[in-house]
Amino acid sequence: RLARETGSIVTVEDNNLSGGFGSAVLEYINSNNLNWVKVLRIGWPDQFIEQGSRKELLDKYRMTL
Repeated sequence: RLARETGSIVTVEDNNLSGGFGSAVLEYINSNNLNWVKVLRIGWPDQFIEQGSRKELLDKYRMTL
């Protein structure tokens, strides 16, 4: 409903973008012919993610406020 009303969606996840929540949103949009909706996905890059505490990773990928 919000996608139809606003024409845009922003997803934020503390995980890799590939196969994440944002990907599921894109799949839904595509399956429902909402291709005019703009989607911005924010998350970790699609690469090997180093190990560390959640705080360390959020800091490294600039996902803190």
